[in-house]
Amino acid sequence: MPIINVIFKLGDGSKLNNDSFGLLAQRLTESTVRVLKKKRELTVVRINHDTSNAQWFSGGKPLLGNAFEITIKITNKSNTQEEVSTWSREAYESVIHELGGFEGPNYISVLQNDETNWGFNGLTQYARKQWAS
Repeated sequence: MPIINVIFKLGDGSKLNNDSFGLLAQRLTESTVRVLKKKRELTVVRINHDTSNAQWFSGGKPLLGNAFEITIKITNKSNTQEEVSTWSREAYESVIHELGGFEGPNYISVLQNDETNWGFNGLTQYARKQWAS
């Protein structure tokens, strides 16, 4: 039941469109299902893009090129470190493949939430396990 948030900082003249973002969402979903073994129907991808140079800084100066940040939230200890590392690499490669070059710096975070504090549709993962048994 992961949620993936992708935030793009797009420089002037960027030609990205909703089709490009849709293809990226598909690739991220596929990696999440295959590598992290998550359920497709519970995998959510949310993409936001920012065309304002004034909001992103690197080294204390406005970041003029393209950059991105990807964060995925999953349940703690539901994946091995190898799976998490593989997913992170594939997420980066997916952005580059679907959307082209990003000068960066670009960041990918895998946030592993404790099952007692993380869930969906009003139930924590802990509660789901308790009531399923």
